[in-house]
Amino acid sequence: MIARKHSMDLKGIFCRKVYQPLLHRRRGLNVRLWEERFRNFEAMTPEALVSHQQDALLIMLRYAYLHVPYYRCLLESGGIRAIDDHVPDISHNIPILTKDIDRDQEFQLRSRDPELQQVHQNMTGGSTGTPLNFCQDADYRAAALGAERCILRWWGIEPGDRTTAFWGADRELHDWTLREKFMMWLNRENIFDSFAMSEEKMHSFATELMRWKPLYIKGYASSLHLFARFLLNHKQFSIRPLAIRSTAETLFDFQRNDIESAFNCKVFNFYGSREVNNLAAECVEQSGLHILAGSRILEVVDANDNPVPSGQVGRLIVTDLVNRAMPFIRYENGDLGVLSDTPCACGLPYPRIDKVIGRVSDVLVGKNGQYVHGEFVTHLFYGSRGIDNFQLIQHDVNRIEIIIQGVPDNACPDMALIKQKICDRLGTVDITVRYVDGFARNSSGKHRFIISKISPFQNTTH
Repeated sequence: MIARKHSMDLKGIFCRKVYQPLLHRRRGLNVRLWEERFRNFEAMTPEALVSHQQDALLIMLRYAYLHVPYYRCLLESGGIRAIDDHVPDISHNIPILTKDIDRDQEFQLRSRDPELQQVHQNMTGGSTGTPLNFCQDADYRAAALGAERCILRWWGIEPGDRTTAFWGADRELHDWTLREKFMMWLNRENIFDSFAMSEEKMHSFATELMRWKPLYIKGYASSLHLFARFLLNHKQFSIRPLAIRSTAETLFDFQRNDIESAFNCKVFNFYGSREVNNLAAECVEQSGLHILAGSRILEVVDANDNPVPSGQVGRLIVTDLVNRAMPFIRYENGDLGVLSDTPCACGLPYPRIDKVIGRVSDVLVGKNGQYVHGEFVTHLFYGSRGIDNFQLIQHDVNRIEIIIQGVPDNACPDMALIKQKICDRLGTVDITVRYVDGFARNSSGKHRFIISKISPFQNTTH
């Protein structure tokens, strides 16, 4: 855990001790219970944690069998009776739940439990396709808050610390009512629009942050990186939080380096999604992300749905052990990752994912059939002169389009070398370059650096 350098002010203490507990009670969320549970998970041995996972999985399967039509039909068709006193081999006997299945079977995936209360409707941002509708119960939301509190304490952050978020989802950014503004003030948080990252806007953000002095900053990797580059070029702004959380997008090494240099503090990678949040997070060692195994199971499989060994890239498969309103069991969320089999020096019992390396559509295909992850390309662009931002689109094995936010071609001396290195890796392909003034972000506020329309992983489970 990071040692705190700042004492909490009275407003922060009021937020942590009075306002947030009252708010949770009013919403029927037992956050304190889940916070204690996660602290107990942290004190377990790795073996005890695996045993807990198996028990929780059996409970969830029994519930889904009794109350969720989709899973009852699925389990019975596979000869699995979830009410039996055993846990089926999750890697083989339960088919993977894809986004397409989730959309088609949305109503059948919802719990029919008449005792289930406080069901909250939610949806994905649709950054890579049609938005996905789903629902979450009060226990899920309480567990999410309890898990986040424990993770923040790894980084030295307490509830009630001044917080700034660089966010961009339409549902979070709207014309705030006076009541909403007052609640944000009580919650000690302000939000900056990651859609509005012009030079003028970032100057305004920096001025506000100098006044606000946040101890904790969170946001999309690309938004944090863009703002960090602004700060590196405007040394009059000195913003020194205690910790920064990068989320919602792949955090590349070049982005982490710039963000840490600009803010003079550690950047922690955080992994989650709308469907299943709080999947994994970095500790102070920053050597991979700890999977929150007390409430989640995370698998990595190949194109044929078989488990891959630690250290190899595969598709991420997620099981949520908490949400009963609409269970996600062996759900493919569309990301790629690499598991680690080595313990972390921090001593936490959680297994680790070495890194999340992006969407399934981030994998490029060479003319020789070789698969190349898009991270190869991001390294080529890092530090290139005359390039502020970029996006690469692979239309087919013979055609690639590069979109550049920067100066014209004759002022980008590195472009010819970048093209050559791409051809060296993928084979000789037609590469066209187009220049734009800026990128319009999608409805979720994210920026995608790499898009392959022929990724080998996109349709493996359809």
